[in-house]
Amino acid sequence: MMAPMGTRAVIYEDALSRTSWGPRGLDAWYLKPAMDHYRCCEFYVPTLKSVRVSGSFDLFPQHCIMPTFIRGQHAMAVHNELTEAIHALDMQAR
Repeated sequence: MMAPMGTRAVIYEDALSRTSWGPRGLDAWYLKPAMDHYRCCEFYVPTLKSVRVSGSFDLFPQHCIMPTFIRGQHAMAVHNELTEAIHALDMQAR
């Protein structure tokens, strides 16, 4: 699952790791996919002040304001990103 960084989320605790009457989910913020874990993502949990990896979550992208580009702005952003990537490759080759 891919989402913009900073998307509001709820990560769910499984029944075996939470207390009987404990909360079923924690409020969190999506960070990125967890590359070392199958179908899991990394989340920042403000109440714990830490990053957690979870495979059981819901994302709420409607609470995020996505930037909108007009066609020319989008083309310029892609051009700048590609130029930076080419310069980074040139620096690594040296």
